[in-house]
Amino acid sequence: MFTGLNSEQLVVYKTIMGAISANIYSLFFIYGHGGTEKTYIYKTILATVRAEEKIALAIVSSSIAALLLPDGRTIHLRFYIPIVNKKNIG
Repeated sequence: MFTGLNSEQLVVYKTIMGAISANIYSLFFIYGHGGTEKTYIYKTILATVRAEEKIALAIVSSSIAALLLPDGRTIHLRFYIPIVNKKNIG
């Protein structure tokens, strides 16, 4: 998968993998319109980290995005965060 990255994706990949290798705890946000191959970057990073027998959690905000990633989960499902229906409050 690494060889399929374009130059922009490669910069993102190397930045994130560099932080992981250096044990620097970081938060990265990858933004792009539909069709910009964000999922490919995520899958490549997840595969690399998991191949090194490290833990990699694919956590996203929408259930559609969770379906695209291997073992992907929404944040509220992964961390058991309740979703409150405001119509039923008060």
